[in-house]
Amino acid sequence: MAERLRQELAERVLWAGTESITLRASFGVVTLSDHDSIERLIADADALLYRAKQSGRDQVCSAVTESQRGKGSPLPV
Repeated sequence: MAERLRQELAERVLWAGTESITLRASFGVVTLSDHDSIERLIADADALLYRAKQSGRDQVCSAVTESQRGKGSPLPV
């Protein structure tokens, strides 16, 4: 879902007078079931957001356990 939203934003062009503005977004994605508190959930999502920004921006960083995605499967975004 986050990747789909990121792509939708990138396809939009806003205009400010004669200047075009292309939207870019980075996301940090976590699952509620992996966290015992809302504070930890927010901290983990925030850390993943900063990882996305440090890795070049305009991307999704996700934390999904192997049991949720199946061992050896790619990370869903």
